[in-house]
Amino acid sequence: MHQRALRRGRLSIKAWLSVALCSALCAAACTEDQLVAAPPSAAGAATLDVSAGPDGQGSAADDLGTGSSAISATVEGPDAGPRVTLSVLSIEDDRLQVQVGLRDIPDLFGVAAHVRVDPALLAIEAVHGHPVLGDTSWEPRTMAVIVGPRVLLGGTRVRSSGSNAAALQGAKVGDQAWATIVLRKLTAEDAVVEFDPERALARSADYAVLKLGWQRLIVRGGGAR
Repeated sequence: MHQRALRRGRLSIKAWLSVALCSALCAAACTEDQLVAAPPSAAGAATLDVSAGPDGQGSAADDLGTGSSAISATVEGPDAGPRVTLSVLSIEDDRLQVQVGLRDIPDLFGVAAHVRVDPALLAIEAVHGHPVLGDTSWEPRTMAVIVGPRVLLGGTRVRSSGSNAAALQGAKVGDQAWATIVLRKLTAEDAVVEFDPERALARSADYAVLKLGWQRLIVRGGGAR
């Protein structure tokens, strides 16, 4: 009887951990937890410049929409290996749509981060979270919340089929969109969109801390009228 109760307790704990990890990760990212590796850094970084001129045509392959401001956005940070990315989807007037992505992570069970900006230079107008880390046996869970000059992001997976006694499994991530953020440039001064290195956390299925690269975005121009 004691062994059956103990086993049920273990299963309940495992199920609770799976359901609660997204909130737990985000809570950890909001505390002084320093366990995440590789803070954002421009050292040795590759850059990609995407600009919208008067005709609204970007210099990168993506169509950046009908921008009337001379805004350019340069991506800094790692362009290979397990990483969290920032890319510009469109520029229109002084507004940018920025996508947060997860790339090339072989075993990811949960991830959380703060995207931060200087509120004197950039306004966060909207955020939309996208399902991540799901597959046939696991349902995706995503959190995306604006808190002042930050976007709090969380992502994990919840078992949708199979036995709760089975070992947890991380997702094999190739290229997944995690969130889309709408920003408005307030001044012509250069502005930075980046991840707070003290509020970033990623774990594998065995709860080991993952070493990820974190990109950042330099936004130039726009804002002045």
